[in-house]
Amino acid sequence: MLAAFGEEMVPGTAGHTLGRSVPMLDRSAPLRPQIDAAVSGHRSDRLMAVAQRAFMEPGSAFPELRRLLYQLLKLAPPAETGGRPMAFPPVPQADAPPVTSFYVETALLGTDSPSLRVSVRRYPAAAREPGEESEQTF
Repeated sequence: MLAAFGEEMVPGTAGHTLGRSVPMLDRSAPLRPQIDAAVSGHRSDRLMAVAQRAFMEPGSAFPELRRLLYQLLKLAPPAETGGRPMAFPPVPQADAPPVTSFYVETALLGTDSPSLRVSVRRYPAAAREPGEESEQTF
């Protein structure tokens, strides 16, 4: 499932084909049934062509992106240095606050006094918007 798919995807690319081949997450509908439906309807062969296209030229993405970037900027690329570009280490974020924004969904599973049970599901707020309330979900 995809939570987002940009319209800027280039037709014919693996990303574009992927976006047109898998279901989109409906942020206005309950999350769990969508995930269950996606898992039960999954066929590993359905996306084989997308995976093969995405990984058909390993190691060539950076040089191709570099070439295209310089072409778009209408600049001549600098002379080759003969080595790979330096990778930047991740910047530690020790001061980053923990994620505390969640959407919590509760539902009554049993209404009889001895078997009264409540189901509680928690989703990151960014991935889920509140759905409709019902007699069983609040």
